[in-house]
Amino acid sequence: MDFNESDTLNDILVSDCSIAGNPVCVHQTTYVDTVFLPFWQNGYTMVYQRCCRNGSLNNIINPLNTGMTLVAELSAAAQSVCKSSPQIGSYPPIYICVNKDINFIPNAFDREGDSLGFSLATPYSGGDIINNMPQPPNAPPYELVNWRPPYSLANICGGVPITIDPVTGRITGKPSTIGQFIVAIVINSYRNGVEL
Repeated sequence: MDFNESDTLNDILVSDCSIAGNPVCVHQTTYVDTVFLPFWQNGYTMVYQRCCRNGSLNNIINPLNTGMTLVAELSAAAQSVCKSSPQIGSYPPIYICVNKDINFIPNAFDREGDSLGFSLATPYSGGDIINNMPQPPNAPPYELVNWRPPYSLANICGGVPITIDPVTGRITGKPSTIGQFIVAIVINSYRNGVEL
């Protein structure tokens, strides 16, 4: 897809954490296109892979050499009803305060009114120093990142564990460690109890 738009988000610390922090640069890039795909019973898997992650991440091993794989799946059932992807109304804040409760709702919605299910997941790795943006992307199964002990999916950033409500997407928790942490959220779409 052709490059569409690029923006740097919130590159200075803006929070009520009562601390002076180092700036964190978050870059967002947008690609927009329309592609017509023939119906395929096996479904489609759309993948973007890139290396590498911010070296200051606390909760995974070797982040500078660990890429990412972002995946969107389009099942046969979704194709048969011309399904669109769930939309995220607001992204999580770049900064959260240590020892303060997190209470964030992503305001995700579905254009067709289908129900959404939310979960946290161990992120996929993908791309590396040698092949930093595989074209075409590597095929599944995708490797997972390696959590740095004591972190895990059950202990993403220390303190009261980060959890997500499977129905509303509300993220709660109370981190006890100052640092940078990777968190992966999965959103699934359902119609009449069938995952699309």
